[in-house]
Amino acid sequence: MRASTSLLALALLVLGAFPVSGQSIIPVIVLSSEPVEQFVNLTGGPADAVINCTLFVEGLPLVRYRVNLTATCEGWEARCEPSQFVVTGTANEGFRAIVTVPADATSSTARQVEIWANVSTTGVPLATCATYALVGVWPVYGLSLSTGVTELPVNAGGEAVWPFTIQNTGNGWDTFGTTVVNPASFQGWSVSCNRTSVLVDVNRSYDLKYTIKPPAEARNQTLVLQIKAFSRGASFKNLTVEKGLELSLTVKAATSGGDAKRDEPKKSPGAGAAGLGAALAVAALLCALRRK
Repeated sequence: MRASTSLLALALLVLGAFPVSGQSIIPVIVLSSEPVEQFVNLTGGPADAVINCTLFVEGLPLVRYRVNLTATCEGWEARCEPSQFVVTGTANEGFRAIVTVPADATSSTARQVEIWANVSTTGVPLATCATYALVGVWPVYGLSLSTGVTELPVNAGGEAVWPFTIQNTGNGWDTFGTTVVNPASFQGWSVSCNRTSVLVDVNRSYDLKYTIKPPAEARNQTLVLQIKAFSRGASFKNLTVEKGLELSLTVKAATSGGDAKRDEPKKSPGAGAAGLGAALAVAALLCALRRK
């Protein structure tokens, strides 16, 4: 049996070199794929990129050809469904190449998937063909805001510094901006952030601070400063991705030197001299009594 199989394989190889009825036993194969670029959304975790493929086989009538299909994608899991099939003579067959993109893939990542078709008959390889596609990741935008300070005292005319942190929770580089939500509550104040926008990598954070200066004539009061940070990348695509924070500011009015003097008890004119005379009279009386 092994001998007959070997002879058949040898015969096929010989026949492959010469036309049979104007056609070689080695088939003509054409492999194509669509789309050539496939992007996935990873908001729900790992996702599959599906590429539709077509294999055209033009071979000899009555000859059964076995087709083995494989896919690779630079370290990402890839497979073909089905992974093999059999055609006789000439056929046009469809299959899918599937790439599983891991949940931690970033939007800046794009990898090439290679799809291979290997055609054989009776175990003898006859032809190989490949097609290629690109698999990428749609950007996901996200951020978080945090601070260890939610309340601050500040003197009128003084200065308070409020630190907070922006973290990029999306899947790619993003630029974040900050703004005051309720500026009307702080008219006449100086409220400014040390950076108007920051570029932050995936899972990285950036420390910022607001410097707050109430006017010198501000009175005792408590105000709430509301800020928000937003994704500029999302805004560019007409999406709204933002987070907010609040700070309670207790303002103490400045002490006035003039007011303090006016609050002192008033003294009658000449009261100081009369008191001194009375004291001298008492002292003289005590001395006279001792002599007696």
